[in-house]
Amino acid sequence: MEILFLTISDQQNHPLHKYVDLHCNFDFAVWEKGFRAVSSSVHIFDFYASFVSNGPISMENSIRDLVRKHNIKLLVVPNLYYELSPTFINELRAIGCNSMIVFFDDSMRFENTNRFYLNSFDFYLTHESVDSKLLYKPYGIEPEFFPNLPSRTFYDGIIKDLDKSTLKCVKDVVFVGARIADRDIFINYLKDNGIDIEAFGRGWVAGMLSTDEMIAAFNLSKISLSFVKTVDGSGRFQLKGRLFEIVMSGGFVLSEFCEELTDYFDIGSEIDTFKTPQELLDKVRFYLENRDLRDEMSARAKDKAEKKYSFESSWLRYLTDIKNGRIKSEYPNPGYEVPASTIKEFMSWNFSFIYGQSMLGQYGLAYQQYKFCRRELEALVCNNSIIKEFVKWIVRRFIMMVVNLVFTRNHIHKIRPSRSSC
Repeated sequence: MEILFLTISDQQNHPLHKYVDLHCNFDFAVWEKGFRAVSSSVHIFDFYASFVSNGPISMENSIRDLVRKHNIKLLVVPNLYYELSPTFINELRAIGCNSMIVFFDDSMRFENTNRFYLNSFDFYLTHESVDSKLLYKPYGIEPEFFPNLPSRTFYDGIIKDLDKSTLKCVKDVVFVGARIADRDIFINYLKDNGIDIEAFGRGWVAGMLSTDEMIAAFNLSKISLSFVKTVDGSGRFQLKGRLFEIVMSGGFVLSEFCEELTDYFDIGSEIDTFKTPQELLDKVRFYLENRDLRDEMSARAKDKAEKKYSFESSWLRYLTDIKNGRIKSEYPNPGYEVPASTIKEFMSWNFSFIYGQSMLGQYGLAYQQYKFCRRELEALVCNNSIIKEFVKWIVRRFIMMVVNLVFTRNHIHKIRPSRSSC
């Protein structure tokens, strides 16, 4: 079975990033390496780079050409926002190419993003939690679930080439992840009690690490932390792929506790957990003094992950089940309608690109984005009054944009002479 994986690269260096958030904080090179290890029949295309630079219609043309050239039977799409349209997915299905979408962070994105696609794809996979499957059930979808797992091939290759003498990210204790929820309380508590710890990621003083540096930090530091509370500050727990990344790196894990962890690892034998800052401090001190125990536990965890929880093993099982018909297509989903609130989010997302492209003078791309959005609205709502409202909405937004642009230019023009005369 020929497969086309649509990868995503970080586009924050593109000029459009000034107007639209194009940052992708996950390195899909891990997936690319993993898919190549799973099958020689996997083709890879960076659809996000194409979408940003060439526009949605041009991106669709490129994907369509690849599907026809390689006789692609399955399209694998990691969901970002609305870049892949239901209309286009249906067109590919008509020429013999089924499709799968992979969702992340369902608890935060389900209503505004995921529900846009619940009558579009053949196969649905969620990476957040087994409990996330309950979100889809009322709408007639039964997604598969397994965590976002690291590629053994990718990680082993990096670990093999580590230059230990040049690494600055190695500490007694490390954490890699954004500064969200109550993570700083735990980190600062360890620092205040004399623990040699560094936190890396968005919001931390030490800044970001590359994927290679992250794996090195996990592999060479004595203890790596994992937290499980969600980014929205609600206090909900979410099984994090970071835990599996630490284990696959050969690191020792101390994770914030959630019940779902026990489905994957033996607590106290392969990893350990904590609930409070004081419990974390006590266990950090204990494991820093017991290197042999740390090494034994991390070795057991890595052995289990390589056999059961690697990207390669999980995706091979999943794709084999699809190929052999054990997992059935979820399309069509009769009676399902995309909610009005989700359609509004789709419109706003499109306008952010139209606005940014117009500000950059990329009027052809802006018009392409407009046609893309209007086409999908016509297919979704089948209501001319809504389409007319959309056109009026676009016109109003453009008028506001032009007024703001003129005002800004006049304002700058007035300021510059006064500054130059000082």
